[in-house]
Amino acid sequence: NNTLRSNDSCDSYGDYVAVTCALECDDGEYRFYNSRTTYTPDDLLRVTGIPQRCVGGTWGSLCRDDTNDPDVPSILCQEFGYRDGRLLPPDRALYGSSPRGTFYFNNFQCPYNAISLDDCEANITFSDECLSGDLEYILQCFDAEVCNEGEIRLADTEYDTYNGFEYYSGYPVICINDELIPLCNNTMLGLLELSTICILSVNLTYGFPGVPDFLTLPPYNDVNSSLIVTNLTCDYYGCENTSVPSDNGCNDYGNNAIVTCAIVCEEDTYRLYNSMTTYTPNGLLRVTGIPQGCSDGGWISLCNDGTIDLNAPLLLCNEFGYRGGRLLPPNQPLYGRS
Repeated sequence: NNTLRSNDSCDSYGDYVAVTCALECDDGEYRFYNSRTTYTPDDLLRVTGIPQRCVGGTWGSLCRDDTNDPDVPSILCQEFGYRDGRLLPPDRALYGSSPRGTFYFNNFQCPYNAISLDDCEANITFSDECLSGDLEYILQCFDAEVCNEGEIRLADTEYDTYNGFEYYSGYPVICINDELIPLCNNTMLGLLELSTICILSVNLTYGFPGVPDFLTLPPYNDVNSSLIVTNLTCDYYGCENTSVPSDNGCNDYGNNAIVTCAIVCEEDTYRLYNSMTTYTPNGLLRVTGIPQGCSDGGWISLCNDGTIDLNAPLLLCNEFGYRGGRLLPPNQPLYGRS
């Protein structure tokens, strides 16, 4: 600030400054700022704007700094009365921008199966990166459920626990041309396909076909899809599917496929899978098997590609209660396969 000595108080400078502090909104309230409505050629509603939340009587925007839960766009749009939504790249020229605020939200996290923003938590940030406005959330909401091409979800999911472990069962669906297409029951799903479905839908690594006896899954909420998926093949780079037109859903293909994703182990625990015990001629114990660690609820094997620390075999065997250990060459007929 600049100060001057004055005998005339502020009279020589246009009188005193007046400031008004106001409550512009109610805490916890949300709004869709600067929104505009359009329609697709097939007459589907699209509403695009800037989602904002009220804190301390002031509107704050969301910062798109990769710290927010991927489900936030969908939950935000449901809060605004729409069925689903997605993020768009920032574009001030097209969508305008909210007045530069004093804070933004980031690290917006929602638990699985959250149905309201009341179930979510967020931080307030004053980072220069967010305050620049270049990372402002641009949200597009729909009156029909939408998805990203190739996205895999579990529809109509049911959750239960059994013997201390958690299970999520549902109908796998794939996004094709903005439509969620169900997989039919005759679709061959290998270990990699099951794991991919579970990772992409509920962030678990272990899955199996069908539903366990202790969990009841309601009939699939068929939305009269124009297509059905009869083949799904995944590798470590993504998945490919084969879809065919259908007037009868999956009824001609053994009904809808069901997948259960489960937490079958405790995080950061280890096991020696498919182990076998032998003794040397002089009576020394040898226990051989496949070491696995639990991650995201499923057992993960180690890849002997030369990148594993040389001390790992010793530390793993210590973890299993033995004094020493070493790696052996892969031998699937002898040791089995996880």
